[in-house]
Amino acid sequence: MTMERVRIRGESLPAMAGPPHAAAPGARRWWAFACVTFLLHYAWELLQGPLYTQFAGLSWTEHALPCLPAALGDVVIAAVAHAFAGALTRRWRWPFERNRMAPALLWLAAGLVITVTFELLAVSWGRWAYTERMPQVLGVGLSPLLQWTLLPPLSLLLACRRPARAVPR
Repeated sequence: MTMERVRIRGESLPAMAGPPHAAAPGARRWWAFACVTFLLHYAWELLQGPLYTQFAGLSWTEHALPCLPAALGDVVIAAVAHAFAGALTRRWRWPFERNRMAPALLWLAAGLVITVTFELLAVSWGRWAYTERMPQVLGVGLSPLLQWTLLPPLSLLLACRRPARAVPR
């Protein structure tokens, strides 16, 4: 098997399958997963803003920028929880596999533990506080609990679904 070669400026170089900036299919799927995760969490952060004292009474445009780091933090939580689930199951590509229930449950559990820990620390350190409109479960706001319970499965559904296969006629 011989590799195709291309001559550039008089030098013979191996031909590439695509442009040098093109990401591998696997990288595109991870990037899509991260983007969907970010967009879902950013929308949630915007919607839950009035439940936190520092955002109460502000317009959407006034708290849109401060919600960006929070949404990026949510992506980091998702990545750390993914690493935990991948390490325990030794399946790093589990979001794109058919049988992903066990790592997905570990991912969800790890994300909930990280979220609860971070919320408890942030509230106790005065980093943020809940308004009286925020329902709480054992000192943790219900909105962040629902955020981690609902959005990760939704991000899996939206970003990691397999394309439908063509049915032969």
